[in-house]
Amino acid sequence: MDPITLIVTALSAGSRATRRDGAPAALAEAHAELTTLARQRLQGRPNGSMVLKQHAEDPARWTRPLATALGAEGAAGDAGLIAAAQAVLRLTDAAGSSRGKYALDGTSRPGQAPD
Repeated sequence: MDPITLIVTALSAGSRATRRDGAPAALAEAHAELTTLARQRLQGRPNGSMVLKQHAEDPARWTRPLATALGAEGAAGDAGLIAAAQAVLRLTDAAGSSRGKYALDGTSRPGQAPD
């Protein structure tokens, strides 16, 4: 998975999961950290904060604009943002994470050689 897709996927999954009753506090914290880092990455971009907010409300419609904005702002190379996204995905989809579903392109998955 490419880094931008990973980040946007985590933002979507975290947003959905934290809206449910009984979401663990660790998930809410991880999602808040991810959102803060994404907002910081987008702060120099006109309407960056608005795109992030709109994505939280309607991910299907705002996935592409958010991905474009994050890509333009260099989010693919932001190790902290990527780590925060992976943390959210470990909490929202532990099974998928352990299978390597959210591994970055070119990184190894459990039991496999690097892509």
